[in-house]
Amino acid sequence: MKVLALLVLAVAQLLAFSFATPRVADARGFEGIAQQVPVPTTFAQVQPDDTPRAADFLSPFGDTSLASGVSSGSSGSTMRVQIDMFSGRPNPSWEISAQEADQVRAVFRQLPERAAGARSERLGYRGVIVNGDGVRDLGLTRLLVGGGVVIAEGFQGVRYFADADRSLERQIFQTGRTRLDPTDYAAFKSIAFP
Repeated sequence: MKVLALLVLAVAQLLAFSFATPRVADARGFEGIAQQVPVPTTFAQVQPDDTPRAADFLSPFGDTSLASGVSSGSSGSTMRVQIDMFSGRPNPSWEISAQEADQVRAVFRQLPERAAGARSERLGYRGVIVNGDGVRDLGLTRLLVGGGVVIAEGFQGVRYFADADRSLERQIFQTGRTRLDPTDYAAFKSIAFP
C-alpha cells in the first residue's frame, strides 16, 4: 500500500512540472501528512502514436458512462482519427467535426458488448484509432476500431464491442475522404475494405 501511495505521489509531482499553471488541492502524502498536490488544468499528453489524448487516469470509465452517461444532443466535441497502417512512418490522421463525432458516438452506443478479443497486430492496415474530446465525452480515452472489433479504453479498464458488419469502422474511415489526398484515400480504402 505504501508503494502505491509513493507511486501516486511521484506521478502527481511529475504532473506538477508538466503543466504551466497548476492549481493545488489537499492530498494525504506517504505518511498521512496533508500536502499540497498540483492539479493539472490541461489534460493533453503525447502518446506513442503521436496523437494527443487524455491521460488514462483522468478519464472516468464506468459501466453507465457508455449507455446513459452522455446526453444524446450535440456535445460540440471533435475527434481525431488515425489510420493504423504504417510502422516505419507516420500514420495518416485528421480531425472530424463535432457533427461527425456525434454520429460516431451514436453508432458506437448501439454496438453490442462482446467477449474480449485480440486486436490484429499484423503488418499493414489494422483499423482506425480514434481519440480526442469527442471520445472523452463517452468516458473513454480512445477507441481502436478494426476487423469487426471495437476496443474501448478507459481508466477503469478495457471493454470490447462487436462491429460485425464494420459499419462504425467504415463510417469513421469515410470521414477521411475529403481530408486526405484523393489518391491516398482510394489506396487506403482499397486495402482496408477490399
